[in-house]
Amino acid sequence: MSPQEAKEELLETIHDEVTRESAVIIRDAETRTKAEADKKAREILSLAIQRVRADHSAEHGVHHPYPLRRSEGGPHHRPRGAATSALSSS
Repeated sequence: MSPQEAKEELLETIHDEVTRESAVIIRDAETRTKAEADKKAREILSLAIQRVRADHSAEHGVHHPYPLRRSEGGPHHRPRGAATSALSSS
């Protein structure tokens, strides 16, 4: 093999190696970028859901499916039967 052929083969080998390494670096960068984008998208969606919930609560009030009992100590607690006994004594 002549020196020129050896040089061309060496350059081709180096070119191929650099191309492979570049592809790996690019894939890694794409993977990191995608992960960061997914994380940011989740944060944005979470914030949007929180804002919608807050707006909905402000418009419609907060519904408690199970009222607080005296033993639970709610600040606006009314003993059971208080509302009905006031109505029935009239």
